[in-house]
Amino acid sequence: MINQTWGFLNKHQDKINIYTLGYIVIIIFFFYTVWGSISAMQRNYLMQRQLTEKELQLKLVKLQVENLELEKAYYQTDEYKDLSARTNMGLATNGESVLILPPNSEMASKIEDKISISPNVLLQDTAKVDESNFSQWKKFLFGENPLKDEKNKDK
Repeated sequence: MINQTWGFLNKHQDKINIYTLGYIVIIIFFFYTVWGSISAMQRNYLMQRQLTEKELQLKLVKLQVENLELEKAYYQTDEYKDLSARTNMGLATNGESVLILPPNSEMASKIEDKISISPNVLLQDTAKVDESNFSQWKKFLFGENPLKDEKNKDK
């Protein structure tokens, strides 16, 4: 019986090799097709993403151009020219007068100095309160001027 089996395999060995070779070729062709399809889909995805980014950039540039055109039109109006002349050159229209204010008081200058140095310094100074809560409310409700009190303390 073993000889019969070996005889069958030996007799049909050429056919088995041809069939096996055919299956291998079909499997290789299938994997090549799948690989090509996947790489094409990936390439299409990347190109679509680039296209979307470029479209967004185009929209952004169009909006910037439109904004600049509107800004240019505003700068050409008489309203802007009038406003610019008032602010930059100190000019006034008919019936207006320019008000020149004196420099800030010492108290305002001190506060400006504290702010320019560090905002934390101002917060620390305002956090230090020597008066009780009740006396602060009393001053607030009865209209006592806290700035007047601070001027008296400085003298």
